[in-house]
Amino acid sequence: QLSPRSHPGGSPLPGDKRRDKAPNTCQECGKSFRQRSALVDHHRIHTGECPFSCQDCGRRFNHRSSLTTHRRIHAS
Repeated sequence: QLSPRSHPGGSPLPGDKRRDKAPNTCQECGKSFRQRSALVDHHRIHTGECPFSCQDCGRRFNHRSSLTTHRRIHAS
């Protein structure tokens, strides 16, 4: 599903005033991001990818910050 304000490649339509703000658009839901890395992180929501795993218990997370927060339970 494409955002009505973007081309199939995710680039903004000509004349779109938002094009300088968020050129990275999710092809799944149409959400736009200023940085490509934020789009890559967001895309994990749709794919279920969890590349960050806890070395203590093996639980997996889709964001490094979630793993960092989780690791606090092992530090107690």
